[in-house]
Amino acid sequence: MMWIDKNTKELNQISKTTFVKTSLSSILSKLSPLMLLVKMILFIIVIKLNTTERNLHIIYINIG
Repeated sequence: MMWIDKNTKELNQISKTTFVKTSLSSILSKLSPLMLLVKMILFIIVIKLNTTERNLHIIYINIG
C-alpha cells in the first residue's frame, strides 16, 4: 500500500510540474509575437522621428 501511495504522489508531482511548464511555454509563445510587434512599432516610430542614418543605427542597437 505504501509503495503505490508513494508512486501516486510522485506521479501527481510530475503532472503538476508538466502542467506548469506547458502553461508557461504557452504564455511565452503568446507573448513573443506581441513583443516583436511592439518592437516593430517602436522601430517604425523611431524611423519617422529620426531620418539620419547615425541616429537610426544607435537606436536600432538600443531596441535590439
